Amino acid sequence: MSYNVWLFVCFIAVLIIIRIGYSHSADRKVNQITQLNEEVNSLKSQFVDIRSKLQKERLESSLLERLETRGLKQPAKPPQRIKVSVKE
Repeated sequence: MSYNVWLFVCFIAVLIIIRIGYSHSADRKVNQITQLNEEVNSLKSQFVDIRSKLQKERLESSLLERLETRGLKQPAKPPQRIKVSVKE
């Protein structure tokens, strides 16, 4: 009879060890998910910053300022369209 008791105690101990292992594995996955979410949020904020900087650089006034430092100016009169008629 004592053999059956010891066998049962060993069985319970193995189940407890397996449960502890699964718990540690789940904790590691939760920590990894948290780190990845933080990285995603950081990359999103970098994306927004870069996009806003790009939009500021693409403004006509910003382009004109940069071109004036190179000696280029906006023409006084607008460009003219050239129409070409093709006869078949």
